[in-house]
Amino acid sequence: MIKKIETPSSVAELLRMKYSPEWEDFKFDEKAKLIKVAEIKEGPVWMLCAYKNNEKIVFLWEVVTKFAYLCPVTFAYDTVDVNMYSKGFEDDRGAIGEIFQYNGEVSIRWK
Repeated sequence: MIKKIETPSSVAELLRMKYSPEWEDFKFDEKAKLIKVAEIKEGPVWMLCAYKNNEKIVFLWEVVTKFAYLCPVTFAYDTVDVNMYSKGFEDDRGAIGEIFQYNGEVSIRWK
């Protein structure tokens, strides 16, 4: 069975490809950060920031629903570690995601 692994670098590249044409003057982070937000109960969220001068834009990609969007507000979040979802979580397509360490980074492996 083939398993897709989402790493902070691959998620960052995907979000850059989607949003950089609209935000071409902004410098995007090289890696996304996997976070947990109280308002999003379904599961973890990938967060990627982009900067221009003193302006910061936050892009979110919900792991479970696959929705990606610009987040216009500052919010509280926790950085996800491998123990936060010890039993894994299910996305809206029925795939099971497991969080693990991969090359020193927190990543998701889908089954």
